[in-house]
Amino acid sequence: MRRRVTTVYVTLLVVACLGLAWPLSGSIAARGTSEMLLDRINDTARLSGLAEPTVLTGSVGTLSGELAAYDELYGVAGVVLDRDGRLVASSRDDLGGTGLEEIVGGDPADLPGEVRTALAGARLGTDTVVWPWRTDPLVVAEPVGSGEVVGVVVTASPTG
Repeated sequence: MRRRVTTVYVTLLVVACLGLAWPLSGSIAARGTSEMLLDRINDTARLSGLAEPTVLTGSVGTLSGELAAYDELYGVAGVVLDRDGRLVASSRDDLGGTGLEEIVGGDPADLPGEVRTALAGARLGTDTVVWPWRTDPLVVAEPVGSGEVVGVVVTASPTG
């Protein structure tokens, strides 16, 4: 009799713990995603402000240095594209494995949705939660230009 009662109570305890832990873990992951996204949006907006003169003049010296320093410090790869989707500046020579390789060098018509939205002049957040087992990068795109959009800054943050 004791074994049956213990089995029922332990089973109910495990179900109750899992029922409470799952929403809590979702809330923690959503908060972490929100913090990371806000941080990356702010960084990308800063880089966007620096990129406007570069996109307009074609002089990439300072911007490439800023992108490389940002990449070295945070491990976040970044690229700047003009309004036609052509590469203006990059934080690395080899973008393999960063999540940006399909953006650079491809057909401008095949740009991801985040990049097309930024080129249209809109800022886009993410509606997904970055779970601990997610391996694809968090891509943030920010339009470049104070009035007319002249390009886009795209960063890819590793989610590991």
